[in-house]
Amino acid sequence: MHDTPDLLWLHAGSTHLALAPAIGGAIAALYTLDSHSALTDPPGAFHWLRPATPAALQARDPLRMASFPLVPWCNRIRDGQAQVLGHSLALPNAGGMDHAIHGLGWQAPWTVVGSTASTVTLEYAYPGGAWPWAFTARQQFSLTAHGL
Repeated sequence: MHDTPDLLWLHAGSTHLALAPAIGGAIAALYTLDSHSALTDPPGAFHWLRPATPAALQARDPLRMASFPLVPWCNRIRDGQAQVLGHSLALPNAGGMDHAIHGLGWQAPWTVVGSTASTVTLEYAYPGGAWPWAFTARQQFSLTAHGL
């Protein structure tokens, strides 16, 4: 996974975080190296989240990442239809799913707007459209030797 070009890495002590800004602003992996986990990839890794597989990274599939942002809504909106504040919403159903699910942010690339050795900030700006309200979402990931 370390040789995957689209990933941004943060390292702190034995803890490692792989981010995939271009794949829905997702987390691809979060693990701690541990000498007791010899049969993992990478060897000795304790994965805090299910890591993305090489096939998921190659397919650029946010649904198969370790985690991804749910903005501007979470869960599903039945048949992509809803009434919100007097607005009738007709939202797209992603990937042939029956319902509009998990928002819009996971389906779009995110921009790196800040980074240091221990912190990365990602941003997604939605101009409006099927979801009638423009918004900007930010994720800030800070990794220390004690965790994310």
